[in-house]
Amino acid sequence: LHSFPTRRSSDLCVRTTCYDAIALEYNAVVLTDCCSSQTEEIQRVNLEDMERAGALLMDSAAFAAYGPETVPDLSAAIREEMLASDAFPEPFKTDGDTVSWTDRW
Repeated sequence: LHSFPTRRSSDLCVRTTCYDAIALEYNAVVLTDCCSSQTEEIQRVNLEDMERAGALLMDSAAFAAYGPETVPDLSAAIREEMLASDAFPEPFKTDGDTVSWTDRW
C-alpha cells in the first residue's frame, strides 16, 4: 500500500498525513512540487524531516514514471532488519505466520 500526501502546506496537512502513513506501515511518497510552506527554509526542513522519517521524496515528473515496483518497501526492509536482530523496540507478538509490533497509540 502507498500513500501520496499532496496538499499546499507541507508543515501541516502533508507532514501529518506522511507521518500517519509511515506509522501505519504505508510507503509514503511526497511530491515535492505539489506542496509548499510559508518560506523556502520551512519547506526544506519539513521535506528533510519527512525523508528522515521514511518518506520517499520525488517531484511530479518523476511520479509520472512511478509504479509499485519503483518504490522500495521501506516498512518491509525495516521489519526484515528487526527480525534479523535480537533487539526488539517494544513487545513482540506473533500470530501463526504473521509477525507484528503492537500499536501503542
